[in-house]
Amino acid sequence: MKNFKVDHKNINFQVNFPPHLPKTGYLICKVSLKSLYASILHWKSSKIKKKLKKLDKTPHYEFIKGNKSAYESYLIKFGKKVGYGIEHSIENFNKLIMNNYLYLGRESSSEYIICQKRKKLLGSKNVIVDGVHRACLLINQGIESVPAAFIFKKSPGKFAQLDQYLKDYKDDFLEWYTPIEIAGRRINERTYPDFKERPDFFNNKERGKSKWNFIIKKNLPNLKGKSVCDIGCNVGLYSIFMTQMGAKKVDGYDRGEKVIQPTNKNLPRQNVVQQAYFVKNLFKLAGYKNLDKINYFECDINKLDFSKLKYDLFFSSCVLYHFGAGKFEDIIKKISKNIPEVFLQTNLGHDGNLAKLASVSYQKKMLEKYGYKVKTCMPKGYNYPVLYGIK
Repeated sequence: MKNFKVDHKNINFQVNFPPHLPKTGYLICKVSLKSLYASILHWKSSKIKKKLKKLDKTPHYEFIKGNKSAYESYLIKFGKKVGYGIEHSIENFNKLIMNNYLYLGRESSSEYIICQKRKKLLGSKNVIVDGVHRACLLINQGIESVPAAFIFKKSPGKFAQLDQYLKDYKDDFLEWYTPIEIAGRRINERTYPDFKERPDFFNNKERGKSKWNFIIKKNLPNLKGKSVCDIGCNVGLYSIFMTQMGAKKVDGYDRGEKVIQPTNKNLPRQNVVQQAYFVKNLFKLAGYKNLDKINYFECDINKLDFSKLKYDLFFSSCVLYHFGAGKFEDIIKKISKNIPEVFLQTNLGHDGNLAKLASVSYQKKMLEKYGYKVKTCMPKGYNYPVLYGIK
């Protein structure tokens, strides 16, 4: 079985309810397809009854596997009850199969399998109320779990969707270099080599919001109405904060799972841009505004054409020096032609040649060489000073 890859950029928390289902309270939840049941009609004592069956025991699944007669007979017997000729026709089902059905594609991002939890004497079952055909197609594709909409009689609480989304997908990303705090919920920092959670990083002024408040926010220029590129955006937290400061557009750039970090090849192969969109969605669910001003782009920063970047501010925290002296200077030279303001944060905790490239003196020299007037902020005993350059 394989995992369904959720596109966190396009995930939709709005559900398109079919006409036969009243719109009600719901949550988007990650669910195992093997745990789902379909309510299948059958005759019992000359009456039409419903029986719960696992998906791979349904006539729908038999049809996909090549046994056409079971599903055809089902439609003949119970066609009026299941919408035969409107949606559940042989022709429409064949189209889904032949077109290599894609669940929650961009144009159908609100077309969820809709379920409800039904309580029985011997326990509860997850029952599909719309989407049996699609669920059977997914099982046949070898997919283990997908996001589905679970309906409830009452609307869930204010942050119920936030909590569910966080629970379902946080651990899809092994590394959390930046700790996150949102609506009282936390994702702890965990990084190479042991990836153990480190709750102490919330307040050590070296990561996440504590670093932002300690040194970044107060040294940034006025961002109101400005466009910003965030190079090496990681989970996108600072992109989010910059929109809250009034930036009109923030574009974040970082790696996908195929890109190897040049000075640490042992970091996990994960899609950092998907992680950033996941975090952006968490903040949306918590009620943050103006987040549509943010976009993230998957790329190899080492191969990015910096000469084509046109923004009001170039922002990069602890990234550029990892590419070596020649590349560092080349980046500053290229952005100096189109971007009037630069904000860099560096790390003084490195050794060897990396320590030289990460030094404030070296980076200040490069910025001044290409026409920037530079201010620095270097708190005593603090390893993450910042530089701000302006033309």
